[in-house]
Amino acid sequence: MATRTIPATTEVVCDVCGRVCAPQGTAPRRQEGTLSLRWHVLDYLNQPAAAGSRDLDMCDDCLSRITKALNAVAEEIRAERAE
Repeated sequence: MATRTIPATTEVVCDVCGRVCAPQGTAPRRQEGTLSLRWHVLDYLNQPAAAGSRDLDMCDDCLSRITKALNAVAEEIRAERAE
C-alpha cells in the first residue's frame, strides 16, 4: 500500500471582490493585505457600548484602490480644514 501526503493549502479570499489570493508562486495575485478598522459602537446615550472593529482581507488590486481612495479623502479633508 502506498501513502501519499497532500499538504493543506490556505486560501485567502478578498472580502471586497471575492477573488482568491493564492499562495505565493502559484498565481499572479500573490500579495494580499488586511485593512483594520477600529472603533467603538455607541449606545443611545452616546457612550461606548461594544467594539465595532472590522478586518478586511483584500487582494493587491482592491487594497491599492482603497488606499488611493483613503488618501484622496484625507487630502480633501485637509484642504477643507486649511480654508
